[in-house]
Amino acid sequence: MRNIQDALLTESIAVAAAGASSSTASFNLGGADDAVTEVVDLQIDLPVLPALVDTETVTLTVEDSADNSSFAALAPLATLIATGTLTPGSAAALTRKVKLLGARQYVRVTGAVSATAGDNTGVSFTAKILT
Repeated sequence: MRNIQDALLTESIAVAAAGASSSTASFNLGGADDAVTEVVDLQIDLPVLPALVDTETVTLTVEDSADNSSFAALAPLATLIATGTLTPGSAAALTRKVKLLGARQYVRVTGAVSATAGDNTGVSFTAKILT
């Protein structure tokens, strides 16, 4: 697998306000109601969060769904967590690539922001299906 990026398979969304969450549009992996049997790679990118308050977090979770309506965290994929530090803007940029073998037909990424995390709404996270 060469992991070429297709602009039509890329979704970005702004980080939600403190205490809220935001989700990318879903990717239709095919496979109807069955689990996807082809290995599909998903790359998640979260840039530097310049206003993330010390010890507060932004958590990105990969979720799947059979009906594109009811989504649940895709086990056993780990979440991607950015944690603020004492120096503003030092919540490092993060990238993770995960294999979606066994995922249901629809997949998205949801970012949840802790209640007192500051205003990071000017930053967007991105999910990409790599082909």
